[in-house]
Amino acid sequence: MNMDWYLASVTWLWLVASVASWLAIRHDSVREKMEFYIVGFVILFPSLGFAFFQAFSRAGGNAFGMLAFLTPCAMGALFGAPFLAEGFALALDKGIRFLRGDSSLPAVMTFDQAEALEAQHRWEEAIALYRERLEESPDSREIRMRIAEVYVRSGEIDRAITEYGALVSLAQNEDQKSSTVFRLVDLLVDSDQADRALRVLETFRQECQQVKIQAQIERRIGRLK
Repeated sequence: MNMDWYLASVTWLWLVASVASWLAIRHDSVREKMEFYIVGFVILFPSLGFAFFQAFSRAGGNAFGMLAFLTPCAMGALFGAPFLAEGFALALDKGIRFLRGDSSLPAVMTFDQAEALEAQHRWEEAIALYRERLEESPDSREIRMRIAEVYVRSGEIDRAITEYGALVSLAQNEDQKSSTVFRLVDLLVDSDQADRALRVLETFRQECQQVKIQAQIERRIGRLK
């Protein structure tokens, strides 16, 4: 019976640790959520403790037995190391932000919630969260860009074009402006508005000072004519 409990505890530890680490590494939708790590810790640490308890009980103080029975437990702990590392890094980051009074912390939480809604294709709810944050930071390029890309993924290209049009005026330098203009142009072309895309490029060509960006503009204009 003791062996059955030991094998079951080690198997459960390996399973929990492996799944938790896999999710923490591979899935962005849960990796940035503190709730995921809290639940994971609540499950993983008792599992780890119970497995080690069973190992000590089975070994009976024998040195060889200790090595034989504790090694699988230690491997289970190693399987959970990526999960623990990601959780510690996230907790440290949020703690530092909180102690500094970083006003971006609520924004990070909003982004986490909105991204979770996006993963479920709940586009309007995600946009509503971003809009709430945008009211507090109306000049935020990041928030407006997130809104624009949600519109793209949900198939509302005209609304995405409107958002990118607003983003052009929020660009702080020519590099930002070029990436925004080119994204806007691509959306216009995809929605059969090549003439408008051409006018946007020609306007930007008159304003742009960087030779490298001017060359990119010329190539795009050449493809549209």
